Amino acid sequence: MIWLYLTVLSAFGLLAVCSRRETIFTEEPVSVLQRPFEKMAIHLYRELLRRPGLAGLRRVMRPGSVREELRILDPSSGYERSEHAYFVRKIRFVLLLAFSGDCLALLLAAAGGSAGLLRNGALVRPEPWETEQSAMLTAEAETGSREQFTVLVPARSYTKEETDRMAAQALRILDKTLAGENLSLKAVSQNLEMPSSLPGFPFQITWESSNYGLVDSNGIVLNSSLPEKTRAPVELTAVLSYEGRKYEKKYQAVVEPVPLTGEDAFRHEVETALQRSQEETTERADMPLPSSAGGKMLVWTERAEDHSLSVFLLLTVLGFLSYRLEDRELHARVERRSRALQLGFPQMLSQLVLYVGAGMSVRAGFACMGENYREQRRKGGERKEVYEEILIMCHELESGVPETEAYSRFGRRCGLISYSRFCSLLAQNLRKGSSTLLLSLREEAEQAFADRKNLARQMGEEAGTKLLFPMILMLAVTMVMIMVPAYRSFSG
Repeated sequence: MIWLYLTVLSAFGLLAVCSRRETIFTEEPVSVLQRPFEKMAIHLYRELLRRPGLAGLRRVMRPGSVREELRILDPSSGYERSEHAYFVRKIRFVLLLAFSGDCLALLLAAAGGSAGLLRNGALVRPEPWETEQSAMLTAEAETGSREQFTVLVPARSYTKEETDRMAAQALRILDKTLAGENLSLKAVSQNLEMPSSLPGFPFQITWESSNYGLVDSNGIVLNSSLPEKTRAPVELTAVLSYEGRKYEKKYQAVVEPVPLTGEDAFRHEVETALQRSQEETTERADMPLPSSAGGKMLVWTERAEDHSLSVFLLLTVLGFLSYRLEDRELHARVERRSRALQLGFPQMLSQLVLYVGAGMSVRAGFACMGENYREQRRKGGERKEVYEEILIMCHELESGVPETEAYSRFGRRCGLISYSRFCSLLAQNLRKGSSTLLLSLREEAEQAFADRKNLARQMGEEAGTKLLFPMILMLAVTMVMIMVPAYRSFSG
């Protein structure tokens, strides 16, 4: 898989070269490490907008709903710049995750390829103070036959302490594993599991057979020459040794003949050659692998576990998921803004009624509210969406926008029915004139406060629903705390 990761890395390098002259336009600070990815993201985004053949991809990467929500959050004339920065930031994050996943996968693949035990046709043995290791090997003959083997490579020599309890545990393990792939010892046709040691136990295990022509001391079942329908009993003895102590246990096995196919015969011959090589080189630092078996030349390769592709795919998928999650966060921001506008509408309307009732014009009332809010913000007051929109409207009025148009824009930016109705009332008053404006505003304020009460009731119901799951968990914990002591008292 290394070639795949190198290809992805080359693609990143080519993209970095193509985007080296791009200009970073975002106002957010970009670290030195992220600047190349920022330029790559800008280059990809420009290509996405420029090429007509990518129209379908543009609709997926830049959905209209997201662009509309971005415009709601930034209604200024330069909203397109904010929109570009938003999508570039998301693409940059995807590129960062994909690049990180590719580099990590490349390192894992390289480490997996160099961590094997196979060296120049031999398996390197562990040092005496190390534990035994295993190698997954593939034997390929010149005729094309191929088989996979798992070979245990013990240390050159070692000694460990043992106890009677550990001997009993080791014998119980041998009881369960001795049959190997056979259903039981009463019908043995495959090789038996007769290890010379057990992981986690310091014993040296030797095996004795009453008939080495059928089962040798390594568990190899030599039943190729056994006549059909013949059942030959064999007594096997396991001897666990340590510093003069010996623990023995006898097993009664019955060997049955099994006709070997071509592939089975090849595997049997290779296993026999492996066992012979291991027995003859116990004092060497390495274990040479047989170069031939059954008259066939063997070529050995080692199969290493490679999780690099999983890491690469995981981080890449996370990058694309983050692209979608960013849109969900944007939608949540728009929802929070709409909720804040809805909650702030009654207060704003009551202040305007107070100013108009005191003899001020509607425009002067908005200007007064905007100035008071600006002063509160300078003193560290909290941000309020409705007064932010009022400030925008006041700036438009100061720059020469007609008052009717400014009110209409205010209603469209807020995007709520209550604001649209309120702005229509103000615009109608300017066009036709009305002596009942104050009365209409008071009625609107009463309706707004009524809507505010209904909204508070709805928010309370939502909070209760959200607390339902934690309450269920608390109930489960309480039931466990009650039932466990009760059960123990009854059982005692």
